[in-house]
Amino acid sequence: MVWATISWYSVGPIFTLQGHVTANDSVTILGDQVHPMVQTLFPNGDAIYQANNASFVVCFGEQSACALSTSIIDNRTYHVFQEEWYKIPLQIIQDLYLSIPRRLQAVLQAYTILVTVMCFLLGVSIFLSIPCSIWCYEHED
Repeated sequence: MVWATISWYSVGPIFTLQGHVTANDSVTILGDQVHPMVQTLFPNGDAIYQANNASFVVCFGEQSACALSTSIIDNRTYHVFQEEWYKIPLQIIQDLYLSIPRRLQAVLQAYTILVTVMCFLLGVSIFLSIPCSIWCYEHED
């Protein structure tokens, strides 16, 4: 697993974890890597930390008993990730941050359309009080 951080100001540390990530691994990463970076970038204490809670994908495959160890490849891959990570231009990071409101609006619009269609298919009227709040109530014919 690759763990990396970004902020408006820069990319943060990147490193890999082998095997399953335990609660102790998470605490160590947050305490040793993330917290010092956040304190440096946000000395006023106004930072917000968000973990994405991404689900992990596990792949199973057959491997020959004669197969070479991949530890050398894993180590090289990590160094390539690390080199490329630190080359990401600040403008790309800031453009990504600036695109977040537009992306959230697209998600909200898609959700509104989905709820409207579902309410129609279920024979339910829809009432939109504000763009983010959607209330459905049953028809009384």
